[in-house]
Amino acid sequence: MIQDLDADSRDSFEVYDADTLRRMRRAKWALGTERYGAAIAEMDFVPAAPIGSALVDAVRRGDVGYQHPQALDSASGALKSWMRNRYAWRLASADIVPVGGLLRALEASVLFFMSSKKPVIVPTPAYPPFLSVPHALGLDVVESPMHSHDGRWSLDLADIDRAFSEGAGLLILCNPHNPTGTVFSHEELGALAEVVEAHGGRVFSDEIHAPLAYPETVDGRAAPSHIPYATVSAAAAGHALTGVSVTKGWNLGGINCAHLIVSERDRPTANRLHPMLAHSASTPGLWATAAAYSSGERWLRETLTYLDHNRLLLAHLIDEHLPGVGYRAPDATYLAWLDFRETSWADRPALQASQRAGVATNEGTDFGSHGNGFLRLNFATPSPVLKEIIEAMGAAFSSSARKTL
Repeated sequence: MIQDLDADSRDSFEVYDADTLRRMRRAKWALGTERYGAAIAEMDFVPAAPIGSALVDAVRRGDVGYQHPQALDSASGALKSWMRNRYAWRLASADIVPVGGLLRALEASVLFFMSSKKPVIVPTPAYPPFLSVPHALGLDVVESPMHSHDGRWSLDLADIDRAFSEGAGLLILCNPHNPTGTVFSHEELGALAEVVEAHGGRVFSDEIHAPLAYPETVDGRAAPSHIPYATVSAAAAGHALTGVSVTKGWNLGGINCAHLIVSERDRPTANRLHPMLAHSASTPGLWATAAAYSSGERWLRETLTYLDHNRLLLAHLIDEHLPGVGYRAPDATYLAWLDFRETSWADRPALQASQRAGVATNEGTDFGSHGNGFLRLNFATPSPVLKEIIEAMGAAFSSSARKTL
């Protein structure tokens, strides 16, 4: 049986109970009729102390106005050091453009770095804005359903090749993948790069979940390490646009700061657009970003230990309270992609969880046309709260199953 973590393993953040989380009224717990928040992708933990100190220091000296070179350079410099030390990815300053968030990076990629308004390929299931943002910008969206084998999701390269052949110009890659938790291997990414390059396409790679890759699989083997897509080959480096941010890894979703990493061919455009795009990043966000990359590794390591515990605990809780529900512990992220297709909640399980159990999750159909029967559940919460969530779902699930007999 999974045991609760001792205090030493969680000394960088405070562990709350459900009532406290409700009173705090963060976005994830700003609920309507539900009693538990497990939908919005943020953690129920206080950010790292060095980040808090950086934000307080900025406020105390009044540095909450417009962006300035010191804040911009500090954030970009910390990012370059992180990428070099973590992934052996050496970036030049000309490769890095500050923006106000990951979706701003995607918008900029579509509006300014694409030569034409060709359709956009989105492997599904997918983070819902990856489907809606290109459409809002006037581009057709082509869903490419992913494959699932024993709960691990992978790209359908033949389908992606077909979509490029039929005129698509950009693929949106989520690496590590939201919502399935897949960390794509070097071989998978390399094969994708070959397909994209053969068609003269581009890739926008969302890598904001990269800090949340687990070091081991659930059976104790070394887990696949996150590999930045742009580093897998010269071809990938030439056609990639990469979005990165500290928002997921360090629980800073409201800081309005991310970075777009461009290829060498895009440097002239990036240099021209830098003042406009950087203007969307907040000064406090830049300081928080610098602190996360330069001083937040200990907090990240301890938080990953806690999340690792929760992803294993979740498997036990599902076996006990949600029989028949499919779950593969993710290789990264704190998001569980749960398969209810063979259960009494096969139709719109998130709606069932909300109405019957008071648990807010995300409906699988929001992630693409083939998502019916799935829901996404956020397990980045104190372990006792996670137990309450699954027990509440389990009680409602058992009751509804009995009614169908």
